[in-house]
Amino acid sequence: MTARRQTALWGAIVVLISSGCTDAVPTSEDPDLIPIRAETFEVWLPFSAFGQDFRVFGGFGAPSELNLGLVSLDRPEGFESRALLRFGAFPTTATVEDAEGETQVDSALAYRSGRVVLRMDTTSIQGEPPFTLTLEATESRWHAGSASWEMAIDTLGEQLPWEVPGGGSLRTVGQGVWDPAEADSVIVDVDSLAIAGWEDTEDESRGLRVSSETTGARVRINSAALQIDAEPSVNPDTTVTVGAGLREMTFIYHPTAEISGDAVRVGGAPAFRTVFQLDLPTTVDPPDHLCARINCPLTLTPDLVVFASLLLETRATDPAGLQPADTLLIEMRPVLDPDRLPRSPLGSAAQSRSVRMNPPLFGEESGQPLEVPITPHVRDMLESRAEGRTDFPKTVALLSAFEPTLPGVAMFARPGEDGEPQVRLLITVTEGIRLP
Repeated sequence: MTARRQTALWGAIVVLISSGCTDAVPTSEDPDLIPIRAETFEVWLPFSAFGQDFRVFGGFGAPSELNLGLVSLDRPEGFESRALLRFGAFPTTATVEDAEGETQVDSALAYRSGRVVLRMDTTSIQGEPPFTLTLEATESRWHAGSASWEMAIDTLGEQLPWEVPGGGSLRTVGQGVWDPAEADSVIVDVDSLAIAGWEDTEDESRGLRVSSETTGARVRINSAALQIDAEPSVNPDTTVTVGAGLREMTFIYHPTAEISGDAVRVGGAPAFRTVFQLDLPTTVDPPDHLCARINCPLTLTPDLVVFASLLLETRATDPAGLQPADTLLIEMRPVLDPDRLPRSPLGSAAQSRSVRMNPPLFGEESGQPLEVPITPHVRDMLESRAEGRTDFPKTVALLSAFEPTLPGVAMFARPGEDGEPQVRLLITVTEGIRLP
Protein backbone atom coordinates (compact mmCIF):
# COMPACT_ATOMS: atom_id res chain seq x y z
CA MET A 1 0.00 0.00 0.00
CA THR A 2 1.39 3.33 -1.04
CA ALA A 3 1.87 6.21 1.41
CA ARG A 4 -0.82 8.19 -0.43
CA ARG A 5 -3.37 5.37 -0.06
CA GLN A 6 -2.48 4.95 3.68
CA THR A 7 -3.01 8.67 4.25
CA ALA A 8 -6.38 8.56 2.51
CA LEU A 9 -7.47 5.52 4.54
CA TRP A 10 -6.55 7.13 7.89
CA GLY A 11 -8.34 10.28 6.79
CA ALA A 12 -11.53 8.31 6.16
CA ILE A 13 -11.28 6.64 9.57
CA VAL A 14 -10.83 9.99 11.28
CA VAL A 15 -13.90 11.33 9.46
CA LEU A 16 -15.94 8.33 10.59
CA ILE A 17 -14.78 8.67 14.21
CA SER A 18 -15.46 12.39 14.18
CA SER A 19 -18.91 11.78 12.75
CA GLY A 20 -19.64 9.26 15.51
CA CYS A 21 -18.56 11.73 18.20
CA THR A 22 -20.67 14.47 16.68
CA ASP A 23 -23.82 12.31 16.65
CA ALA A 24 -23.38 11.11 20.26
CA VAL A 25 -25.82 12.83 22.63
CA PRO A 26 -24.42 12.77 26.21
CA THR A 27 -27.64 14.10 27.74
CA SER A 28 -30.05 11.65 26.12
CA GLU A 29 -30.31 7.95 25.33
CA ASP A 30 -32.33 8.79 22.22
CA PRO A 31 -29.92 8.83 19.22
CA ASP A 32 -32.48 10.78 17.16
CA LEU A 33 -32.46 13.74 19.54
CA ILE A 34 -29.95 16.52 18.90
CA PRO A 35 -29.78 19.02 21.80
CA ILE A 36 -29.66 22.64 20.87
CA ARG A 37 -29.69 24.14 24.41
CA ALA A 38 -29.32 22.90 28.00
CA GLU A 39 -30.19 25.00 31.02
CA THR A 40 -29.81 24.32 34.75
CA PHE A 41 -31.99 25.91 37.40
CA GLU A 42 -32.45 25.62 41.16
CA VAL A 43 -35.52 24.50 43.06
CA TRP A 44 -35.87 25.13 46.80
CA LEU A 45 -38.52 23.07 48.55
CA PRO A 46 -39.73 23.96 52.07
CA PHE A 47 -40.25 21.13 54.53
CA SER A 48 -44.01 21.18 53.94
CA ALA A 49 -43.40 20.32 50.26
CA PHE A 50 -41.44 17.14 50.91
CA GLY A 51 -41.51 16.20 54.60
CA GLN A 52 -43.86 15.01 57.31
CA ASP A 53 -43.96 12.96 60.53
CA PHE A 54 -40.99 14.78 62.12
CA ARG A 55 -39.73 12.97 65.25
CA VAL A 56 -36.65 12.95 67.49
CA PHE A 57 -35.40 9.80 69.22
CA GLY A 58 -32.64 9.34 71.77
CA GLY A 59 -30.87 6.59 73.67
CA PHE A 60 -28.64 5.11 70.95
CA GLY A 61 -25.50 3.62 72.46
CA ALA A 62 -23.89 4.42 75.81
CA PRO A 63 -20.79 6.34 76.93
CA SER A 64 -19.15 3.05 77.91
CA GLU A 65 -18.95 2.08 74.21
CA LEU A 66 -16.46 4.90 73.63
CA ASN A 67 -13.99 3.23 75.99
CA LEU A 68 -12.67 6.51 77.35
CA GLY A 69 -13.03 8.58 80.48
CA LEU A 70 -14.14 12.17 79.97
CA VAL A 71 -13.24 14.40 82.91
CA SER A 72 -14.58 17.92 82.90
CA LEU A 73 -15.31 20.75 85.29
CA ASP A 74 -16.81 23.75 83.55
CA ARG A 75 -19.11 25.48 86.01
CA PRO A 76 -19.69 28.63 83.88
CA GLU A 77 -21.44 26.45 81.27
CA GLY A 78 -22.99 24.18 83.87
CA PHE A 79 -21.34 21.04 82.53
CA GLU A 80 -19.44 18.47 84.56
CA SER A 81 -18.21 14.99 83.67
CA ARG A 82 -16.54 12.30 85.76
CA ALA A 83 -14.88 9.05 84.74
CA LEU A 84 -15.72 5.69 86.30
CA LEU A 85 -13.13 2.91 86.12
CA ARG A 86 -12.98 -0.69 87.29
CA PHE A 87 -9.82 -2.80 87.28
CA GLY A 88 -9.60 -6.48 86.41
CA ALA A 89 -8.56 -9.43 88.52
CA PHE A 90 -5.31 -9.22 90.47
CA PRO A 91 -2.52 -11.62 89.52
CA THR A 92 -2.55 -14.71 91.74
CA THR A 93 1.11 -15.64 91.25
CA ALA A 94 4.47 -13.98 90.74
CA THR A 95 7.93 -15.27 89.94
CA VAL A 96 10.31 -14.21 92.70
CA GLU A 97 13.67 -15.15 94.21
CA ASP A 98 13.66 -16.73 97.64
CA ALA A 99 16.19 -15.97 100.38
CA GLU A 100 18.68 -18.40 98.80
CA GLY A 101 18.42 -16.75 95.39
CA GLU A 102 16.36 -19.54 93.83
CA THR A 103 13.55 -18.53 91.47
CA GLN A 104 10.12 -19.71 92.53
CA VAL A 105 6.50 -19.18 91.54
CA ASP A 106 4.79 -17.71 94.59
CA SER A 107 1.00 -18.09 94.84
CA ALA A 108 0.65 -16.57 98.32
CA LEU A 109 1.18 -12.88 97.65
CA ALA A 110 0.21 -10.28 100.23
CA TYR A 111 -0.98 -7.13 98.50
CA ARG A 112 0.12 -3.83 100.01
CA SER A 113 -0.07 -0.36 98.46
CA GLY A 114 0.13 0.59 94.81
CA ARG A 115 -0.29 3.19 92.07
CA VAL A 116 -3.01 4.12 89.61
CA VAL A 117 -1.62 5.06 86.19
CA LEU A 118 -3.93 7.13 84.01
CA ARG A 119 -2.85 7.45 80.39
CA MET A 120 -4.20 10.71 79.02
CA ASP A 121 -5.19 11.88 75.54
CA THR A 122 -2.72 14.65 74.71
CA THR A 123 -4.50 15.59 71.47
CA SER A 124 -7.82 16.65 73.02
CA ILE A 125 -7.40 19.16 75.82
CA GLN A 126 -9.44 22.17 76.88
CA GLY A 127 -8.59 24.55 79.68
CA GLU A 128 -5.34 25.85 81.16
CA PRO A 129 -2.92 23.22 82.49
CA PRO A 130 -1.81 21.92 84.86
CA PHE A 131 -4.93 19.94 85.75
CA THR A 132 -5.63 18.57 89.21
CA LEU A 133 -7.45 15.24 89.22
CA THR A 134 -9.01 13.65 92.31
CA LEU A 135 -9.32 9.86 92.59
CA GLU A 136 -12.02 8.38 94.82
CA ALA A 137 -13.04 4.78 95.49
CA THR A 138 -16.72 4.06 94.79
CA GLU A 139 -18.76 2.46 97.55
CA SER A 140 -22.06 1.92 95.71
CA ARG A 141 -22.96 -0.80 93.23
CA TRP A 142 -22.80 0.47 89.65
CA HIS A 143 -23.07 -0.85 86.11
CA ALA A 144 -20.68 0.52 83.49
CA GLY A 145 -23.05 -0.01 80.56
CA SER A 146 -25.96 1.96 82.01
CA ALA A 147 -24.57 4.31 84.68
CA SER A 148 -25.48 7.98 84.37
CA TRP A 149 -25.28 11.06 86.57
CA GLU A 150 -28.50 10.10 88.37
CA MET A 151 -28.50 6.32 88.05
CA ALA A 152 -25.89 3.82 89.21
CA ILE A 153 -27.74 0.97 87.45
CA ASP A 154 -30.39 1.47 84.79
CA THR A 155 -31.09 -1.86 83.11
CA LEU A 156 -34.25 -3.80 82.31
CA GLY A 157 -33.67 -5.90 85.40
CA GLU A 158 -32.81 -3.16 87.89
CA GLN A 159 -32.98 0.59 88.37
CA LEU A 160 -30.78 1.87 91.18
CA PRO A 161 -30.13 5.59 91.66
CA TRP A 162 -26.93 6.87 93.23
CA GLU A 163 -27.30 7.83 96.89
CA VAL A 164 -25.67 11.09 95.80
CA PRO A 165 -25.93 12.03 92.09
CA GLY A 166 -22.64 11.86 90.24
CA GLY A 167 -21.12 8.74 91.76
CA GLY A 168 -22.69 8.02 95.14
CA SER A 169 -20.75 7.73 98.39
CA LEU A 170 -16.99 7.86 97.89
CA ARG A 171 -13.67 7.65 99.69
CA THR A 172 -10.75 9.79 98.52
CA VAL A 173 -7.71 7.69 97.66
CA GLY A 174 -5.39 10.25 96.10
CA GLN A 175 -4.84 13.25 93.90
CA GLY A 176 -2.60 13.89 90.92
CA VAL A 177 -1.52 16.84 88.83
CA TRP A 178 -1.15 16.51 85.07
CA ASP A 179 0.82 18.86 82.87
CA PRO A 180 0.56 17.75 79.21
CA ALA A 181 3.87 19.47 78.46
CA GLU A 182 5.69 17.13 80.84
CA ALA A 183 4.02 13.72 80.54
CA ASP A 184 1.22 11.77 78.92
CA SER A 185 0.28 9.99 82.16
CA VAL A 186 -0.82 10.74 85.70
CA ILE A 187 0.53 8.47 88.46
CA VAL A 188 -1.26 8.55 91.81
CA ASP A 189 -0.18 6.55 94.87
CA VAL A 190 -2.97 4.65 96.63
CA ASP A 191 -2.98 2.95 100.03
CA SER A 192 -3.55 -0.64 101.07
CA LEU A 193 -7.19 0.04 101.94
CA ALA A 194 -7.94 1.02 98.34
CA ILE A 195 -6.05 -2.02 97.03
CA ALA A 196 -8.01 -4.33 99.33
CA GLY A 197 -11.29 -2.80 98.19
CA TRP A 198 -10.53 -3.48 94.53
CA GLU A 199 -9.38 -7.10 94.95
CA ASP A 200 -12.79 -8.80 95.05
CA THR A 201 -13.97 -9.06 91.43
CA GLU A 202 -17.46 -10.14 92.58
CA ASP A 203 -18.01 -6.84 94.41
CA GLU A 204 -20.15 -4.63 92.15
CA SER A 205 -19.38 -1.55 94.21
CA ARG A 206 -15.64 -1.63 93.64
CA GLY A 207 -14.31 1.01 91.31
CA LEU A 208 -12.69 4.39 90.94
CA ARG A 209 -14.12 7.80 90.12
CA VAL A 210 -11.89 10.46 88.57
CA SER A 211 -12.97 14.10 88.71
CA SER A 212 -11.38 17.46 88.00
CA GLU A 213 -10.60 20.17 90.52
CA THR A 214 -9.54 22.59 87.75
CA THR A 215 -12.40 24.75 86.50
CA GLY A 216 -12.57 24.90 82.71
CA ALA A 217 -10.76 21.59 82.26
CA ARG A 218 -11.88 18.99 79.73
CA VAL A 219 -9.49 16.07 79.42
CA ARG A 220 -9.80 12.44 78.39
CA ILE A 221 -8.42 9.26 79.88
CA ASN A 222 -7.46 6.82 77.15
CA SER A 223 -6.60 3.90 79.42
CA ALA A 224 -5.60 3.06 82.96
CA ALA A 225 -3.72 0.40 84.91
CA LEU A 226 -3.17 -0.54 88.53
CA GLN A 227 0.33 -1.29 89.75
CA ILE A 228 0.34 -3.29 93.00
CA ASP A 229 3.21 -3.70 95.42
CA ALA A 230 3.03 -7.22 96.86
CA GLU A 231 4.95 -9.09 99.53
CA PRO A 232 5.89 -12.63 98.42
CA SER A 233 5.60 -15.41 100.99
CA VAL A 234 8.89 -17.03 99.93
CA ASN A 235 10.84 -13.86 100.68
CA PRO A 236 8.89 -11.39 102.88
CA ASP A 237 11.79 -8.92 102.81
CA THR A 238 11.25 -8.40 99.06
CA THR A 239 8.61 -6.36 97.28
CA VAL A 240 7.43 -7.32 93.83
CA THR A 241 5.21 -5.24 91.56
CA VAL A 242 2.34 -6.90 89.72
CA GLY A 243 -0.32 -5.30 87.56
CA ALA A 244 -4.07 -5.34 87.04
CA GLY A 245 -5.43 -4.06 83.77
CA LEU A 246 -8.49 -1.93 83.10
CA ARG A 247 -11.68 -3.94 82.96
CA GLU A 248 -14.32 -1.23 82.39
CA MET A 249 -14.34 2.52 81.80
CA THR A 250 -17.15 4.98 81.19
CA PHE A 251 -18.12 8.52 82.12
CA ILE A 252 -21.16 10.19 83.63
CA TYR A 253 -22.15 13.80 83.09
CA HIS A 254 -24.77 16.47 83.63
CA PRO A 255 -26.80 18.22 82.44
CA THR A 256 -28.18 15.94 79.73
CA ALA A 257 -30.27 16.90 76.71
CA GLU A 258 -33.93 15.95 76.79
CA ILE A 259 -35.67 14.15 73.94
CA SER A 260 -37.72 16.91 72.35
CA GLY A 261 -39.09 17.93 68.98
CA ASP A 262 -38.16 21.58 69.47
CA ALA A 263 -35.17 21.13 67.14
CA VAL A 264 -33.43 18.68 64.83
CA ARG A 265 -31.00 16.84 67.12
CA VAL A 266 -28.00 14.71 66.14
CA GLY A 267 -25.15 13.16 68.12
CA GLY A 268 -24.47 12.81 71.82
CA ALA A 269 -23.82 9.89 74.18
CA PRO A 270 -26.35 8.29 74.22
CA ALA A 271 -27.00 9.58 70.71
CA PHE A 272 -29.97 11.40 69.17
CA ARG A 273 -31.49 10.75 65.76
CA THR A 274 -34.03 12.87 63.89
CA VAL A 275 -36.50 11.00 61.68
CA PHE A 276 -39.02 12.19 59.09
CA GLN A 277 -40.65 11.13 55.83
CA LEU A 278 -39.04 12.52 52.69
CA ASP A 279 -41.21 12.38 49.56
CA LEU A 280 -40.58 14.83 46.72
CA PRO A 281 -43.45 16.29 44.67
CA THR A 282 -44.06 14.76 41.24
CA THR A 283 -43.58 18.08 39.44
CA VAL A 284 -41.70 21.34 39.91
CA ASP A 285 -42.09 24.79 38.41
CA PRO A 286 -39.18 25.95 36.22
CA PRO A 287 -38.46 29.67 35.75
CA ASP A 288 -41.04 31.53 33.62
CA HIS A 289 -38.69 32.02 30.68
CA LEU A 290 -38.22 28.24 30.39
CA CYS A 291 -41.96 27.57 30.44
CA ALA A 292 -42.20 29.45 27.15
CA ARG A 293 -40.17 26.66 25.55
CA ILE A 294 -40.96 23.47 27.55
CA ASN A 295 -44.04 21.93 29.12
CA CYS A 296 -44.71 23.26 32.62
CA PRO A 297 -44.98 22.15 35.34
CA LEU A 298 -41.99 19.87 34.78
CA THR A 299 -42.27 16.23 35.77
CA LEU A 300 -39.37 15.21 38.02
CA THR A 301 -37.38 12.30 36.58
CA PRO A 302 -34.02 10.96 37.79
CA ASP A 303 -32.15 12.02 34.64
CA LEU A 304 -33.07 15.67 35.24
CA VAL A 305 -31.59 15.88 38.75
CA VAL A 306 -27.96 16.96 38.62
CA PHE A 307 -27.60 17.46 42.37
CA ALA A 308 -29.80 17.21 45.47
CA SER A 309 -29.16 18.18 49.06
CA LEU A 310 -30.85 18.66 52.40
CA LEU A 311 -30.34 22.17 53.79
CA LEU A 312 -30.20 22.63 57.57
CA GLU A 313 -29.59 25.73 59.65
CA THR A 314 -27.55 25.37 62.85
CA ARG A 315 -28.84 26.38 66.27
CA ALA A 316 -27.01 27.07 69.53
CA THR A 317 -27.02 23.87 71.57
CA ASP A 318 -29.24 23.97 74.64
CA PRO A 319 -28.02 23.50 77.32
CA ALA A 320 -24.84 25.34 76.35
CA GLY A 321 -22.66 22.84 78.19
CA LEU A 322 -23.56 20.23 75.57
CA GLN A 323 -22.22 22.24 72.65
CA PRO A 324 -19.99 19.85 70.66
CA ALA A 325 -16.36 20.10 71.71
CA ASP A 326 -15.11 18.19 68.68
CA THR A 327 -15.91 17.91 64.99
CA LEU A 328 -18.97 15.79 64.22
CA LEU A 329 -20.02 14.02 61.03
CA ILE A 330 -23.70 14.01 60.01
CA GLU A 331 -25.34 11.79 57.39
CA MET A 332 -28.80 10.78 56.18
CA ARG A 333 -29.80 7.13 55.95
CA PRO A 334 -33.07 5.44 54.91
CA VAL A 335 -35.18 3.80 57.64
CA LEU A 336 -35.89 0.27 56.41
CA ASP A 337 -38.75 -0.59 58.79
CA PRO A 338 -40.54 2.51 60.14
CA ASP A 339 -42.92 0.37 62.21
CA ARG A 340 -39.97 -0.70 64.36
CA LEU A 341 -38.81 2.83 65.20
CA PRO A 342 -36.84 3.88 67.14
CA ARG A 343 -34.96 0.57 66.72
CA SER A 344 -35.52 0.10 63.01
CA PRO A 345 -32.54 -1.03 60.92
CA LEU A 346 -31.10 1.65 58.66
CA GLY A 347 -30.00 1.50 55.04
CA SER A 348 -26.62 2.33 53.59
CA ALA A 349 -24.90 5.61 54.35
CA ALA A 350 -23.85 5.67 50.68
CA GLN A 351 -27.22 7.28 49.94
CA SER A 352 -25.77 10.54 51.27
CA ARG A 353 -22.36 12.04 51.87
CA SER A 354 -21.18 12.68 55.43
CA VAL A 355 -20.71 16.36 56.27
CA ARG A 356 -18.22 17.62 58.84
CA MET A 357 -19.58 20.02 61.45
CA ASN A 358 -17.32 22.30 63.50
CA PRO A 359 -18.19 23.14 67.15
CA PRO A 360 -18.61 26.95 66.73
CA LEU A 361 -21.58 26.33 64.40
CA PHE A 362 -23.58 25.35 67.49
CA GLY A 363 -22.46 28.24 69.66
CA GLU A 364 -21.21 31.70 68.73
CA GLU A 365 -21.51 30.98 64.97
CA SER A 366 -25.00 29.42 65.04
CA GLY A 367 -27.55 30.30 62.38
CA GLN A 368 -25.31 29.04 59.55
CA PRO A 369 -26.51 26.79 56.69
CA LEU A 370 -25.30 23.21 56.44
CA GLU A 371 -25.78 21.18 53.26
CA VAL A 372 -26.05 17.38 53.29
CA PRO A 373 -25.74 15.93 49.74
CA ILE A 374 -28.44 13.30 49.05
CA THR A 375 -28.31 12.99 45.24
CA PRO A 376 -28.22 9.14 45.06
CA HIS A 377 -31.21 8.89 47.42
CA VAL A 378 -33.29 11.34 45.39
CA ARG A 379 -32.44 9.71 42.06
CA ASP A 380 -33.32 6.26 43.40
CA MET A 381 -36.58 7.65 44.77
CA LEU A 382 -37.56 9.15 41.42
CA GLU A 383 -36.56 6.02 39.53
CA SER A 384 -38.65 3.78 41.78
CA ARG A 385 -41.58 6.14 41.31
CA ALA A 386 -41.20 6.03 37.50
CA GLU A 387 -41.16 2.22 37.63
CA GLY A 388 -44.27 2.13 39.80
CA ARG A 389 -42.49 0.51 42.73
CA THR A 390 -43.78 1.07 46.27
CA ASP A 391 -40.92 -0.53 48.21
CA PHE A 392 -38.62 2.50 48.28
CA PRO A 393 -38.14 3.72 51.90
CA LYS A 394 -39.65 7.18 52.34
CA THR A 395 -38.64 7.55 56.00
CA VAL A 396 -35.09 8.78 56.62
CA ALA A 397 -32.94 9.41 59.67
CA LEU A 398 -30.40 12.15 60.33
CA LEU A 399 -27.67 10.90 62.62
CA SER A 400 -24.01 11.20 63.43
CA ALA A 401 -21.74 8.98 61.36
CA PHE A 402 -20.45 7.33 64.55
CA GLU A 403 -22.78 6.51 67.45
CA PRO A 404 -22.39 7.24 70.23
CA THR A 405 -20.16 10.30 70.10
CA LEU A 406 -19.05 12.50 72.99
CA PRO A 407 -21.85 14.27 74.94
CA GLY A 408 -22.01 17.21 72.50
CA VAL A 409 -25.32 17.46 70.60
CA ALA A 410 -25.71 19.22 67.23
CA MET A 411 -28.99 21.12 66.90
CA PHE A 412 -30.73 22.59 63.83
CA ALA A 413 -33.91 24.54 63.13
CA ARG A 414 -37.03 22.40 63.19
CA PRO A 415 -39.81 22.35 60.57
CA GLY A 416 -42.13 25.34 60.69
CA GLU A 417 -39.65 27.96 61.90
CA ASP A 418 -37.18 30.26 60.16
CA GLY A 419 -34.31 28.19 58.82
CA GLU A 420 -36.40 25.00 58.64
CA PRO A 421 -35.04 22.02 56.66
CA GLN A 422 -35.24 22.45 52.90
CA VAL A 423 -34.41 20.33 49.86
CA ARG A 424 -32.30 21.96 47.16
CA LEU A 425 -32.43 20.53 43.63
CA LEU A 426 -30.28 21.39 40.63
CA ILE A 427 -32.23 20.42 37.51
CA THR A 428 -30.99 20.44 33.94
CA VAL A 429 -33.44 20.52 31.04
CA THR A 430 -32.51 20.13 27.39
CA GLU A 431 -34.42 21.33 24.34
CA GLY A 432 -33.82 19.39 21.17
CA ILE A 433 -34.92 18.48 17.66
CA ARG A 434 -35.40 15.02 16.22
CA LEU A 435 -33.88 13.66 13.06
CA PRO A 436 -36.39 12.92 10.31
